[in-house]
Amino acid sequence: MLKNQLWKPWIGKNFNKQETKILLIGESHYSQDSNGNFDKECYEEFINDSETTQKIIQRLINGESWRIFDNTYKFLFNNRKINVTDFWEQFSFYNLIQRPMKTMKEKPSKTDFKQGIETSLEVINEMYTKPDYVIFLGNSGRHYLKNSINNNENYRLINEKTEKIGRYFGVKFTIENTKEIQLIFIKHPSSYFSWNKWNEFIIKDNFKLKKYLEKNIS
Repeated sequence: MLKNQLWKPWIGKNFNKQETKILLIGESHYSQDSNGNFDKECYEEFINDSETTQKIIQRLINGESWRIFDNTYKFLFNNRKINVTDFWEQFSFYNLIQRPMKTMKEKPSKTDFKQGIETSLEVINEMYTKPDYVIFLGNSGRHYLKNSINNNENYRLINEKTEKIGRYFGVKFTIENTKEIQLIFIKHPSSYFSWNKWNEFIIKDNFKLKKYLEKNIS
């Protein structure tokens, strides 16, 4: 495990076989009960279990439904029906903020985001097969990306494109590691999330990504 890394990423069993490889990066895990109150037992489990992220994805495969992931499926596949098991066999997932929030009212600090971006870059660098696209499900970390790239000898920033989607900003950074990788930051896909507009944003000028997502995962 890397410095400041608490949880291992989920790597779909067919991820390395994909022509186009996509890593999704969420923001936070919340240790709260069904009423939204702090759950100390859950918190302790999170900080002592390096497989927390992997177990959460397994819960989705087993049939649980969370808004953030339902909206993620919608914006990626333009609201087409998908097979969730097939989806998670082909995609990878990691959490940006590597400490549990006590409840959804708690927000990550600037240090959380800075360390999260730095650690995410190291996780990508250590992946057996590098992703072609890294989609951040939340755009707050974008403010720390360029400085982190400049301070990391494994990467070079090639270009940056910013677009305003409603009241929010979407950003695409193209970086170079052992190959070119595009990092895409979107609005957090929770409440008031316009999945169709964010679908248009991620596939714009990205024919390879568009072609891949148009394949029905069923």
